[in-house]
Amino acid sequence: MKIFPNGYRIELKELLQLAWPITIETLLQYLILSVSLLFCGHLGKEALDGVQLAITTINVVGSSVIIGLCTAFDTLFSQTFGSNNKNNIGLILQRGILIMLLACIPIFAVFVNTEYLLILVGQNSEVARLSGQYVIIVIAGFPGCVITFVLMRYLQCQNIVIPGVILQLIANVFNIVYHLILVTGLDLGLRGAAVAVVCTYWTEVLLYLMFIRFSKIYENSWTGFSKEAFLDWNTFLKLAIPGIFMISVDWWSFEISTLVVGILGNVQLAAHSIVFQINGLIFMIPLGLSSAVCIKIGQHVGAGDPIKAQTTSRVGILVGWIAALFTSTFYISMKDIVPKAYTSNREILQLTSKVMPQIATYNFINITMLVLNGILRGTGHQKYGGIVTVIAHYVIGVPLMVVLVLYTSLEIAGVWWAFCTAIVFMFGLYAAKILSISWENECKKAQERTAVLLL
Repeated sequence: MKIFPNGYRIELKELLQLAWPITIETLLQYLILSVSLLFCGHLGKEALDGVQLAITTINVVGSSVIIGLCTAFDTLFSQTFGSNNKNNIGLILQRGILIMLLACIPIFAVFVNTEYLLILVGQNSEVARLSGQYVIIVIAGFPGCVITFVLMRYLQCQNIVIPGVILQLIANVFNIVYHLILVTGLDLGLRGAAVAVVCTYWTEVLLYLMFIRFSKIYENSWTGFSKEAFLDWNTFLKLAIPGIFMISVDWWSFEISTLVVGILGNVQLAAHSIVFQINGLIFMIPLGLSSAVCIKIGQHVGAGDPIKAQTTSRVGILVGWIAALFTSTFYISMKDIVPKAYTSNREILQLTSKVMPQIATYNFINITMLVLNGILRGTGHQKYGGIVTVIAHYVIGVPLMVVLVLYTSLEIAGVWWAFCTAIVFMFGLYAAKILSISWENECKKAQERTAVLLL
């Protein structure tokens, strides 16, 4: 039996053409809040700590949930684009944006109570006040961020990725200009930084809508506003709600690890924060590959082509292994160099250098697992992925992490060994599910799913 029944060159080329622009586009979106942190770093330690906590709150409570919900678009957009029902993409867009904006309501309920919640978990009252102030202002721009996430996927699932990179570059330039005017020029401090983020989020929406309008790419996927957008939310929610657990649980687990490591002391917490930041940046590379695999598999099953779908899954896994080897080698070879960009403290540097090989091991498994994650999203198996992810992290990973960090000599290395264990569990069950997939049946289900959306 051939490993690549449809050959591999065409699928490899198509995956890479999607993966690298999606990686850059995602990274640029991620940088918007990071720019705010850089500007606030000059306002004093309390302002810096306040914005850092605010960004963590926005990401953990807001962005992680929204990205999880967006997995429904990953499946529905790509499968519908691959099918003969391309006009239905516009209906999915309308329906999805309505649901996403409604999902903002409980998120905002947490956002407005940020100050009180941070004080409740023991944060400094002034830092908590500044964090709450920043988050409350950002509420005005968060719907724009949500719409941007959706429009990004609307373009990506139609294989339109280079314009997204350009649009994000322009948005980041505007972001810097807004911060220069409001924080530096008008001296509005932390509040000015938050307003700058709000302006940037809505600038992104305007840029994406202008591109879609003037490029006329909507003509094959938009039939106008429809009252059908208010009906039949079941198909979307069946994918979106499990998607929250499939994507967000990992994010939440790392935040829990930060709280646990904080018990060990400031040096260990600083070292953990540094490796967490490094891991977050490198994480963008496999994330783009995972999205590309999801999109191409979704398109192929939507088009009723099981051979191409299977070939794409295998090519994606192969590329994932290569990317895993590359990033793991980077962690090990640069373990004494990269941390110096964050601190000059010798004790912290020794700790970060010591734990980098464990992160390399974690990433080698995790990157391949993310490709499997993309395969499951492309075929609409978010429910299975969500259940496995919750068990892996909250039944295995987090409890083991608490024991290893607090009750053994491993300390912060225990975080990564615990999460390695969780990821191995996830990898095994994800792989078992994918090996059991009947690609012919997946094509039939995709056709049924896209047909249901027309009703």
